[in-house]
Amino acid sequence: MELSDAIKKPFSDWSKLAVGSLLGLIPIVNFTVIGYGLQNAKTPNKLPEFSMDSFVLGLKSVGVCMVYGLLTLLVMLPFTFGALGSLVNPLMTGTFDPVMLMPLIGVALIAVFIGLLSIPMNMAAMLVLGRTESMQAALDIPAILRYAYRWAFIKYTLVALLLGCLIAVVGTLIPFVGWLITGYVGAVFTWTYLGANAPK
Repeated sequence: MELSDAIKKPFSDWSKLAVGSLLGLIPIVNFTVIGYGLQNAKTPNKLPEFSMDSFVLGLKSVGVCMVYGLLTLLVMLPFTFGALGSLVNPLMTGTFDPVMLMPLIGVALIAVFIGLLSIPMNMAAMLVLGRTESMQAALDIPAILRYAYRWAFIKYTLVALLLGCLIAVVGTLIPFVGWLITGYVGAVFTWTYLGANAPK
C-alpha cells in the first residue's frame, strides 16, 4: 500500500472520523479507538466497524504493553542496581565525590539505548495483536523478537513512526479540530500502513 493511500484512509468515512475522534476524548472508552486502530492491521483496505470487539482489543493492547514494558524494565534493572550499588558505600562513609555520578550517566545512556531497542518489539507485538486479535500470539516473546528485528519489518515501522509523529505535529498546529482528530487519524494510519506492508 502506498503512503498516500494509508494517509487518506482515516478520512474516507467522515462519520467514523467523527465517532473515533469523540470516543478518544472519553477516559476508558478511548480504549475503543486504540482497538479500532489495531483492527485496521487486519483489514488495511477498508475501515472496520466500531464494536465491542474494538474496545476489547484496546484492553488487550494495554495488557500486552504492560508485559513488554515490564520485560524492558527487567533488562534495565541490573544496570540500575549496579550503578546505584557503587554509590551506597561512599554515601554511607561520607567519601562521596560528584565524579562517582558518572555510572548513573552511563546507566541513563544504556536506558535510552534499551528503550530505543524496545520500540520494534512493542510495535511487532501490537501488529500481531491487531492482525490476530490474540493475546497469546502477541505474547509469544521468542516469535515476536525474531519478527521485530528483521529489516523487512523495521523499515516499515520507521516510516510509520516518522509519519505518525508528523501527523501529531500537524494536528497540534490546527486548533481544536486538529487536536480532536489526531489520535484517531494516527492510529488508523499507523496500523493500516503496517498491516498492509509489514511482512506476515
